[in-house]
Amino acid sequence: MKNRKIAKIIIAVALILFGAAALIWPSVVYNFMSYLIGGGIIVNGAVLIWEYAKTPKDIRERMYQLVGGIAFIASGIALVLIPVNWVKTSLGLIVAIGLLVIGIALVSRALLERDHFDGWLIRMLIGIITLLGSAIVFSRLGDAGDTIARIIGGVAIYIGINNLLGIALIKTRSTDDPDYIDIDFTKK
Repeated sequence: MKNRKIAKIIIAVALILFGAAALIWPSVVYNFMSYLIGGGIIVNGAVLIWEYAKTPKDIRERMYQLVGGIAFIASGIALVLIPVNWVKTSLGLIVAIGLLVIGIALVSRALLERDHFDGWLIRMLIGIITLLGSAIVFSRLGDAGDTIARIIGGVAIYIGINNLLGIALIKTRSTDDPDYIDIDFTKK
């Protein structure tokens, strides 16, 4: 029980530190994610190739292991080697296109509903604001990527603090039901 609590505290503090780093240096998030995911994909590819070598030759599906292993290793290496600016720009582009589609949908829906829906003008204004937001994001794709990294950092800090508070507020475990946790919100 004590080791589990210490592990939860370590994870919560790591989330808070990662979140703070993402808020201060957004490129840290991209580097971390690229290396972590790329490394994981490379390991997965190596395991598939190892399984290919161990699988009997009379099994036809073993070629999928070889092809998949090579594809995983190649994509993992690409993730590790791709410049961070490309990742940031790609994320910004995804957000900009998403806002553009949402804005067009809102404006077209407002125009279709203007004869029978009293709130069509508000929907039209929200659609126009969304289209303007899309234009802003299109003009600053790298900054949009940094904003996404900062949002990820803020969420990581929130989860870390929430977990620390949960650990601090857990009072006892019920003897009748081991899955029931009594949380003391009246602690002073």
